[in-house]
Amino acid sequence: NRKYQFKCKNNSWQFYKKKYFIEKINIKKNSLIIIDETISLLIEKDWLDMKDFSENFRIKFSKFLKRHRIKNIYYKSHPTSEIKSFILKQIDLKKINFLNQNFPIEFILDDFNYCIFSISSSLAFTRKVKLYHLSDLLKFKKEVYKKKYENLLKKNIGKNYLRITNI
Repeated sequence: NRKYQFKCKNNSWQFYKKKYFIEKINIKKNSLIIIDETISLLIEKDWLDMKDFSENFRIKFSKFLKRHRIKNIYYKSHPTSEIKSFILKQIDLKKINFLNQNFPIEFILDDFNYCIFSISSSLAFTRKVKLYHLSDLLKFKKEVYKKKYENLLKKNIGKNYLRITNI
């Protein structure tokens, strides 16, 4: 780690979290984290059929929140990405708790109960958070686009690919 001038050993995430991050992030119970930049990129590249997509998402998202009784929603943007989240554009921003973008999500991911995401390699090592994806809502214009997206998703999330549930 260049910032702290420390050579990392084979210690746990919790070790580094306690050692280097004084800022405490209090995650409330029954919480949801949203990690999304990829959907906006797919829209920008014109890979998706957008007919009824926004409306279908809002309906499913609302049902998801009610079904799981989620009152605390958090959003974490990628520190280097300039892409905006499609999901955030669809929901009331007053209900969202924005996390510091420079804080590594891997340190706090398992503190959440649920995660809705598009694609994120940060999810490859989590074991506790329940993973939800929008794959049943994504209607690709070409089959090749769908295959490329699924391959990238599998590559980034690793073994957790089998744990994904549709929203």
